[in-house]
Amino acid sequence: MNYKINTIIVQQSADYMAVIVIMPFDDFIKTDHATLVNDNGKRRVS
Repeated sequence: MNYKINTIIVQQSADYMAVIVIMPFDDFIKTDHATLVNDNGKRRVS
């Protein structure tokens, strides 16, 4: 499966980032919310 992922940053600080993830497929578009945390300089999904 090969598709493009788009993100929209909703809120951001030094410690976390709230984003909306948009994944367009052939027949539909999936959207989801995610929170990323700053883990020693690297962002990871919490």
